[in-house]
Amino acid sequence: MSLTRDQQRRILKSCLLEERLMSIDRYSFYFNNKLIVVQLSHTGNGYAFGKELNNNEYKIDSRGWINIKNFTESELQQLITKAKLQSKFK
Repeated sequence: MSLTRDQQRRILKSCLLEERLMSIDRYSFYFNNKLIVVQLSHTGNGYAFGKELNNNEYKIDSRGWINIKNFTESELQQLITKAKLQSKFK
């Protein structure tokens, strides 16, 4: 079962990401002013930055983003940890 948007928001904030409301129902999350998660919507759909991550581990689209809608809590936490690490070297 997919996480709700509120559950995802709680997890993302617990990963020390800064939440910013982008429109009426969409949030983005930043780490050290670098975009980590974009377009988190009321449906739980959203994308995490993964351009430099392993394509064998995640399905990364042509823009370098990973859809997080069907991630479990632990999967989302692991992905965010990796995304934060890659953002430090950009």
